Amino acid sequence: NRGLALASGEIVAFADDDVVVDRDWLAAIAEAFASGERVGCVTGLIAPAELDTPAQVMLEAHGGFGKGFLQHRYDLGRPEADPQFPFNAGKWGSGANMAFSAAALRGIGGFDRATGAGSLAKAGDELLAFFRIVVAGYGLVYQPDAVAWHTHPRTQDDLAARAFGHGTGLTAYLTAAVVHEPRMLPALLRRIPRGIGRRLAQPQTPPADGAEVWPRRLSALERRGLAYGPLAYARSRWHLRKVAAAPAALEPAARNPAAVDTAEASTGAAAPTTEEPAAAPRRRRNPLAVITRGGPLVRTGHLLTLSALLASVLGAGYWALATRLYSPESVGQSYAAVAALTFLSAIGDLSMGDVLTRFIATAGPHARRMVLRAYGVTTVATVAVATAFVLLVPHLVHALAFLHSPDVGAAFVVGCAAFTIFQLQDGALAGLRRPGCVVVENAGFAVVKIVCLFTIVVATTGILLSWIVALIAAVVGTNAYLFTRAIPRKQAATTASPTPVLRYTVASYTAALFGIAVVALPPLLVLNRLGPAQNAYFSLAWIVALALYTLNRSMGTSLVIESTWDPGMLRQQIRHMIRHTGALVIAGAAVLTAAAPWVLRIFGAAYEHNATGLFRLAVLSAVPDVIVVAASSACRARRKVGLLVVILGGLAVLVLGLTVVLLPVMGLAGIGAAWLIGQTAMAVALIAARSLWLPPRPPEELPVPPLADRRPGSTAAARESAVDAEPDDTDPGGAQPVTRWLGMLALPAALGLWIYSLQRVRPDRMTDLGLTSVLPVTFWAALGVLALGFVATLVRRPTASAWRAGYVLVLGTIMNATPALLYRTLSNGWAWQHVSITDYLAAHGSTAPNNGTLLDAYTQWPGFFALNAFILHMAGLHSALAYAAWAPPVFNTLMIVPLV
Repeated sequence: NRGLALASGEIVAFADDDVVVDRDWLAAIAEAFASGERVGCVTGLIAPAELDTPAQVMLEAHGGFGKGFLQHRYDLGRPEADPQFPFNAGKWGSGANMAFSAAALRGIGGFDRATGAGSLAKAGDELLAFFRIVVAGYGLVYQPDAVAWHTHPRTQDDLAARAFGHGTGLTAYLTAAVVHEPRMLPALLRRIPRGIGRRLAQPQTPPADGAEVWPRRLSALERRGLAYGPLAYARSRWHLRKVAAAPAALEPAARNPAAVDTAEASTGAAAPTTEEPAAAPRRRRNPLAVITRGGPLVRTGHLLTLSALLASVLGAGYWALATRLYSPESVGQSYAAVAALTFLSAIGDLSMGDVLTRFIATAGPHARRMVLRAYGVTTVATVAVATAFVLLVPHLVHALAFLHSPDVGAAFVVGCAAFTIFQLQDGALAGLRRPGCVVVENAGFAVVKIVCLFTIVVATTGILLSWIVALIAAVVGTNAYLFTRAIPRKQAATTASPTPVLRYTVASYTAALFGIAVVALPPLLVLNRLGPAQNAYFSLAWIVALALYTLNRSMGTSLVIESTWDPGMLRQQIRHMIRHTGALVIAGAAVLTAAAPWVLRIFGAAYEHNATGLFRLAVLSAVPDVIVVAASSACRARRKVGLLVVILGGLAVLVLGLTVVLLPVMGLAGIGAAWLIGQTAMAVALIAARSLWLPPRPPEELPVPPLADRRPGSTAAARESAVDAEPDDTDPGGAQPVTRWLGMLALPAALGLWIYSLQRVRPDRMTDLGLTSVLPVTFWAALGVLALGFVATLVRRPTASAWRAGYVLVLGTIMNATPALLYRTLSNGWAWQHVSITDYLAAHGSTAPNNGTLLDAYTQWPGFFALNAFILHMAGLHSALAYAAWAPPVFNTLMIVPLV
C-alpha cells in the first residue's frame, strides 16, 4: 500500500524480497498490459532460483509457484473450465511477481491490511486483490515471459510454517472476499461442497524419480490452517482496529514488496525495497469506519448519504417541533419563505459549488483564491437577486408580503447570501475529498437550527430567523476549518485552460436552475392555489419524502468526484451506483409507503389526513429518479453538459406542467402524481436513449497497438499506442446530427405544447364536432412535432427501438389523457357501477350482499375492486371518482405495451 501511494505512473509492479527478477521483467509486464482491453493485473512465472535442499525439492515437486508457460487471460466475460472460478485466484499467479493498473488497484481500495504475511491471516493479500480486480470487471493476464527467480524455503521448519500459512491464507482470503464482495456469497456457497469433494477425492500421486514425498504432517498443517483462516482474518481485523495502525499511505505493504512505478522506470532492473517507517503513529478510532469501507466511490457516497440522512431526520424533527410551536398558517408561510430563500440562492450561486467540486483539487496554491473569488461573485449575485425579490414580493407572492418590511427583508437577504456560501463550502469540501466534514457541518447546522427554534419564538418570522442564525454559524465555523486545515498550503498546480471551465460553469448553471426550480416552485404554486394551511401539509410531507432524493443525489455527486480518478471505470461505476442506490431507494420507498400514516402522524392528525396520498406518490417517484440522477451524473462526469441541460430542463417542464394541470383536479396528491409521471417518463426516455449518456461498452477487439519490444522506453511507447488506438467516446459528432437532435428534443417539446394547450380549452364552447372544435392550435402543433420527431427516429438508423416505442406511448397518452383531463364526469353507466362497488368495499371491507342473482360477477370475483380499494387506501383518496376518468388512458396504454 505504501508503494501504491508513492507511485505516480499508470502501472505499479511488485516483487517479493526473496526473488530476483529477469532483466526483461518490466518489458514483459508492459507487453501483457498492452495485449488487450481493460487489463487490471498481470502475474508472471516464478521459477526456483535453486534446488539445493530436500525442502526446496519437495516444495517444487508439490507444485511450487509456477503456473505454466502459456499466456492466459482471466475475466468474468470468459468462463473458465474450472468450476471454482472466480474463487481459484491461487491458480492465476502469486504476489511474489505481480503488477497492477494503478487506477484499478486504487479503485478497489488497495490491499486489505488484515491479510498478508505481516498479519495474523499470514497470507492471502494478493489473492484477494486478484479476485477483486476480476470481479470489478478487469482482466488478469498471466504472462510467463515476466520471469522472477524465487528462493524456496531451505529447511523443513520453514516449509512447515509455509504450509500452515498457505492454508490459513487461503480461507482467510475467501472470508475477506465475501466481506468485500457480499454479492458473491451465494456463488461461493455453491462451490464449497464441490471443492471439498474434489480435494478429498484427489488420489495420492506417486512421487517422480528423485522427488521427495509431500509428508502427511504438512498436509495436516495445511488443513489446520484452512480451519483457522476465517478466525485469523476476524482477529486480524479486530487487531487492526484496536491498535489503530498507521494510515494506508504511510504503512509498509503487508508482504514487504518492492514497488516499481513502470511509468518512470527506464531499465529492466528491479527497484529497491521500500524502507519501513520508524514507528507507526497511533490514530483515534474513526466512528464512521463502518460506512466508509470499500473504494472511494462507496466511501464518498456513503458519507454524503449519511450527511443527507442526518439533515433529513433532524430537519423532520425541526419541522415537527415547529408545528407544535406555530400555527399551520405560520408554518406554511415560513416554509414558502425558506423555499424562496433556497431558490434565490440557487439562482445566485452560479453553479459554483459544482465548479469547486470539479476543479479545486487541481487549483494548487490558487485554491484559496479560487474559493474566495467564488464566494465574492456568488454573494454579489445572490444579494442582487434577493434584494429584487424582497422589493417585488408583494406583487409576486402575496402570502410572503411580510418579507417587504425593512428588518425582515434585510435578514432574508443575509440568509440568502449565507445559504449560497453554505452550498459552495460543501462543494469545496467534497472536491477536497473531505466528505466527513460535510457530515459534521450539516449535522451541526441542523442542531443549531433546532436550538434557535426554541430560543427565537417570534410570530410569523421565528422559523425563518432560526434558519438564518444557524446558516451564519455554519458558514463561520466551516470556513475557519476550510481555510486553515482543509485546503493544502503547498500543492502543485495543474495548468488548464479556463475556457472548458467557463463552458462547464454556464451549462451546469443552466441545468442547476432547472433542478432547483422543479423542487422550489411547487410550494409557491400550492401557496397561491390552495393557501398556507395546505402548503404546510404539503411542505412537511415533501421534506420527509425528499430524503430518498437526497440519497440519489449524494451517490451521484460521489460518482462525479471519483470518475475523474478512473474514467475507464465510469460505465461500471454507473451500473454499480444504479444497483446500490436503487436497492436502498426501493427498500426505503416500500417502507415509507406502508408506514405513511404513522410517519405523518408525528406532525399531527391533520397532516396524516391531508398529505398521505401526496407522501406515498412522492416516495414512489424516487425510484425512477435513480435513473435520472445516474444519467445526469454521467453527463457531468463526461462533460456532456448540453445533454444535462436537456435532461433537467425536460424534467422541469414535465413536472411543473403536470403540477399546474393536476393540482386543481387532485389537490395535493396531484403534485405527487406529477412527480411520479414526470420522473417515470424521463427515466423511460433515458433508458431508451442510454447510448447518449452511458459510456459505450468496450469493443470486443480493439486495434492491437505495437507491443513493447523489450528495450528502454518501450513501456511508455506501448502505452501511448494503446491510448491512440482506443476510440474516443467523448466526441459528440456523428452522422446525421440534425435528425439526432430532432429525435431527442421532439418528445419534451410535444409534451410541453400539449400541457400548454390544455390550459386554453373551453369545453363549454364545444359545437357538434365535439372536443376537436375547441382544441387550440398548440394541441395540433404538439401532434405535428411528435410525428416529425418519430420520423427523425426512423431516418436515423442507430436509434433504439425503445426510443420509438416512447413516441408511441406519448402519442397514446396525449390522445387518451386529454378527455380525462377535460371531462371530469364519467359518461358510462358501467363506470359509475364500478366506482360504487369499489367505494363500498373500501368503506365496509366486504362487498354488498348478493341481490339474488345466481351468478353475480361483482360479488363472486371482487379482485379488481379489491385492488382499487387498496389503491384508494394507499393514495389517501376517499372515492374512486378521483381517478376513474383515467381508466381508459391507463388501460389503453397497458394494451399498447405488449404490442410494442
